[in-house]
Amino acid sequence: MLRRLLLLTIAMAPLAGGLSAQDPEEQLRELQAQVDSLRRLDLERQLDEMRRDIAGRTREGSDTWLELNGWVNFDLIYDFKRVDPTWEATLRPSTIPTTPGQYGSDGKTIFSVRQTRVGLSGGMDTRIGPAKWWIELDFFALGADAGRTALELRHAWGEVGPLGFGWTWSNFIDIDTWPNVLDWWGPSAMALNRNPQVRYTWALPTGRFALAIENSNQSLTTGVLGETSPGFVDDIEAVGRIPDLTANYRHDWGDSHVQIAGVARQLSYETVDEPDNEPKGSEFGWGLNLTAVLQTVDRDRFRGGIVYGHGIASFINDGGGVNLAPDPDGGALALPSLGLTAYYDHYWTDVLSTSLGASYNTHDNSSEQQSFEIESVTYGSTNLIWAPSSNFWAGAEFQLGRRLDISEIDAFDYRIQFQVRYTFVEALR
Repeated sequence: MLRRLLLLTIAMAPLAGGLSAQDPEEQLRELQAQVDSLRRLDLERQLDEMRRDIAGRTREGSDTWLELNGWVNFDLIYDFKRVDPTWEATLRPSTIPTTPGQYGSDGKTIFSVRQTRVGLSGGMDTRIGPAKWWIELDFFALGADAGRTALELRHAWGEVGPLGFGWTWSNFIDIDTWPNVLDWWGPSAMALNRNPQVRYTWALPTGRFALAIENSNQSLTTGVLGETSPGFVDDIEAVGRIPDLTANYRHDWGDSHVQIAGVARQLSYETVDEPDNEPKGSEFGWGLNLTAVLQTVDRDRFRGGIVYGHGIASFINDGGGVNLAPDPDGGALALPSLGLTAYYDHYWTDVLSTSLGASYNTHDNSSEQQSFEIESVTYGSTNLIWAPSSNFWAGAEFQLGRRLDISEIDAFDYRIQFQVRYTFVEALR
């Protein structure tokens, strides 16, 4: 095609006054240079099209993809009261002291970047369906590092078709009911935890159904035995002998959904360094979690849930309870727990929004528990968030928490939190 264009141009050259005096060889060289330039432009256009195709490739496509994502987060908090210093960068009602002055006098300013988050995700197509994975960390250290600004694993999860495995949100919870709040710990009574698990999900015409076996998070209190036999009770431990079995069914319509989830679990305990590890035993634990996200007007959403069960305190975000407690007959009880959460996300404009709501968790405690153990916790918050773009927001939030002990002694904490967050997403492949 290009050769024909050269010959045609040379043949018409005498008709062009500006070229008639030029040597044919020189004329041919100029035309060849123009063709080379056109080739380069065409190649660059093809490369641009390829780059756009790669950048816009959907995750359901046949090629692999890799993405870096996360956010940089800064919090400035003023606590009008005090909480356990280990958890001062968030409001956990269970850490509010019911003994005045336990953590110092009222009032403290806290600076924190612990909510900063980074993640890496990727995927590809396989013969048995799409495969995807993600790893996510933040700087809100837990466990032995609690209270420090240090890397903490949030998710390490992979899926191949309907099969998922790794560490992520429990199959018992509904993360979509998490409201648009600034506080890291958030509503105390909602079912919210992450677990190592293996999960299988069936896609349905209007939703999904999933079954999972999960690591069994155990907790217990020795109650008044801690006062009468402190050395003995130090050897009593909770034991997860078999995995928890969880299931959930979700029904979607439009931007709304309802979900019901259940868990069945064995709650075991034993005494180490004692003959035959006695006393030992186990109780049956179970729970139900009914949740919903309901679109009301435009972008506004109601988010809420009711969770109830026996021995499910380790699934509750911050109820302050335990799965097992001693009963008067010398055995153990799977303690009943009830959690209620209701939040409303309202958009004043395209860039201004407010989330308002409350959460309440209570336990039916054993008569053998100690008076300073928690009876109930209450949490509430409201905020104003300005989000002028999809990757930036700034906001202010007021939070209130209450802790009530078995002794009927209670305590409150309230604080205000200012936050700035920049979100990033970068396609690496």
